[in-house]
Amino acid sequence: MRLMLLILAVLAIIQTAAASTAISSCTEIKAPGNYYLANDLSGLYGSNGYCIKISASYVVLDGNGHRITGNGSGTGIYVSGVKNVVIKNVTVEEYRNGIYLDYSNGNTIANITASNNSWTGIELHHSYSNMITNIAAKNNTFGIHLHYYSYDNIIANITASNNSDTGIYLYYYSSYNTIANIAAKNNNGNGICLESYSSYNIMTNITASNNNGNGIYLRYHSSNNIITNSTLSNNWAGIRLEDSNGNMITNSTLSSNSWAGIYFESSNNNSITNSILSNNSWAGIYLSSSNSNTIYNNHLSNNNNVRIFYLNPNTWNITKTEGRNIVGGNYLGGNYWGNPDGNGYSDTCSDNDKDGICDQSLVINKNNIDYLPLAKLAPAPTPIPTPTPTTPTPTPTPTPTPKPPTPGFEAIFAVAAVIAAAYLLRRIKS
Repeated sequence: MRLMLLILAVLAIIQTAAASTAISSCTEIKAPGNYYLANDLSGLYGSNGYCIKISASYVVLDGNGHRITGNGSGTGIYVSGVKNVVIKNVTVEEYRNGIYLDYSNGNTIANITASNNSWTGIELHHSYSNMITNIAAKNNTFGIHLHYYSYDNIIANITASNNSDTGIYLYYYSSYNTIANIAAKNNNGNGICLESYSSYNIMTNITASNNNGNGIYLRYHSSNNIITNSTLSNNWAGIRLEDSNGNMITNSTLSSNSWAGIYFESSNNNSITNSILSNNSWAGIYLSSSNSNTIYNNHLSNNNNVRIFYLNPNTWNITKTEGRNIVGGNYLGGNYWGNPDGNGYSDTCSDNDKDGICDQSLVINKNNIDYLPLAKLAPAPTPIPTPTPTTPTPTPTPTPTPKPPTPGFEAIFAVAAVIAAAYLLRRIKS
C-alpha cells in the first residue's frame, strides 16, 4: 500500500512537471496551464507591443527569478480580458509599462520588481478584485497605477520608491481598494495619490517619507476614504485633501513635513483623530476654505499648530466623555496644544479640578474654538516608602557542654567491693 502511494506521488510530480511549459522567448500564452521562464527575455514579440501576452484564464507564469527587459516602449507582460492568472517571481524593466492588466479580474501579481519603465511599473485598467503583493516598483513614472473603474483590488506589501511622479496612483473611480503595508518614499511627486472620484478606499500602515510632493494626496472628489495607522514625514505635506469630503484620518503620526502635517483645501466633513502632529514647518494643520471638519484627541506640537485661511467653522472637540485620551488622561474632549519648547497652551493651562481638561477654552478664531482642550497631566506624587519593621534576630541560646557525671554511692561501693575481693584473693594464695 505504501509503495502504491509512493508511485502515485511520483506520477503526480511527473505530471505536474510535464504540465509546466518552458518559455524561452517572447510569446503569447493562449491556453490555461503552468508556464515558467527558462531564461531572461528581452524586446518585443514580433511587431506586437509586448514581450508576453496572456490571453487565457487560469494561467500561472513563474519568472523563476529571471528578467524581462525592453527598450523603453511597449509592455513587458500584457494581460487582457482574463481571470485567475498568477504572475510571480520576475523583474520587468525598461518598457513603457512593466505589467499591464486590461479588463482582467481576480488575478494575482506577486514577488515582482518593476523598475525603470518609462510610464508605469504595474498598471490596472478597468480591472477589479486583483491582488498585487510583494512588489518593488522603482524608477518608473508611476510605480503602481490603477485607473478607470479599477476597484476592489488589494495592494499590499509594496515599496514604491524613486519614481519620477507618484509611488501609487489611483485615478477616475478607482474605489473600494485596500492599500496596506506600503513604503512610499523618495518619489519626485506624491507617495500615494487618489484622484477623480476615487472613493471608499482604505489605506493602512502607510509609511510615506521624503517625497517632494505630499505623503498622501486626495483630490477632486476623492471622498469617504480612510487613512489609519500611518507615518508621514519629510514630505511637502503629510496628508493633503483638495475638494475631497468625508474622509477619515486616524491613529497616524505626521512630523517634519516642510509645509504642513495635514492640509485641507476646499474639503469638508472630514475627521482627524487620535493622531500626533509634530515639528511640521509651516503648520501642524492648515485649513483653507474648509469647514465642518471634526478634529479632536490629537497631540499637536508645532511652532504653529493651526493656520486657517478664511474663517470657515470647524469642530475641535466632542462632549466630555470618559475614556483614555491621547496624553493618557481619563476624559476625551478636545486636542492637546503643545509646542516644541514645552510651553504650549496645554503645557501651561490651569486644571484646578484635575480632570485633564484645561479650565479655559482655546480660541483659534471666532468660528474655531476648542472648548475642551486637553491639559498636561500632573505628575503622580512620588510615594513615600513605608518603612519595613525590623524584626530583631534572636540571640541563639548556647548549648551547654556536658560535664562528666559525679560518681554516686553505687559506683563507690562497687569500687570498694573490687578492692576487697582482690585483697582476699591475695590472702588465700599466701
